[in-house]
Amino acid sequence: MRELTEELSSENERDPTMLPVGSRVRRGRDWEWGEQDDFGAGTVVNHLPPGWLVVQWDSGSKHGYRYGSASDFKDKYDLEMCEDPRTLTNEPIAVGSLVKRGI
Repeated sequence: MRELTEELSSENERDPTMLPVGSRVRRGRDWEWGEQDDFGAGTVVNHLPPGWLVVQWDSGSKHGYRYGSASDFKDKYDLEMCEDPRTLTNEPIAVGSLVKRGI
């Protein structure tokens, strides 16, 4: 996995061919990252160029994953989109929560 520095924490949507920031995801067909996802869903929080997405997992960890193609890989999809809602435990709101505007 490539080194993720400051870009891990900045929110940036650079590539319209990638999943949008805010998308809910699970491990995909080319997953090779062990238990980084704690076998649960996460939320896309950033795009890294080219072909990488940053996901914050519901368990709290944040990592970069391949999505598409880049100079060092072709057609690799570590993630797939899902509809799993974010479940909150002892917190009022978190990344990936679906919110509804009040009156």
